[in-house]
Amino acid sequence: MRIFFKSFIQQEVSTERFIQIPDEVREIYIRMPRPALLFRAKKLKEFLKTPAEIYYKYEGISLARVASRVTPRWPRPTST
Repeated sequence: MRIFFKSFIQQEVSTERFIQIPDEVREIYIRMPRPALLFRAKKLKEFLKTPAEIYYKYEGISLARVASRVTPRWPRPTST
């Protein structure tokens, strides 16, 4: 029983700086509905003292969804 694909293992042990994303994977990402944004973890990078670029994906509440539901703190003018 294989747990990992050969290509995954090759990426893990590769010494190349950048690894080309296979076209099949790119096609899947293009079809996905709005993937979550990636954010750089600058403070973690500094803390670890590493030259690696570290990213994380925030999967909490979408700010776009929240912004449309926020009620203003001032009263709205009423029409008479």
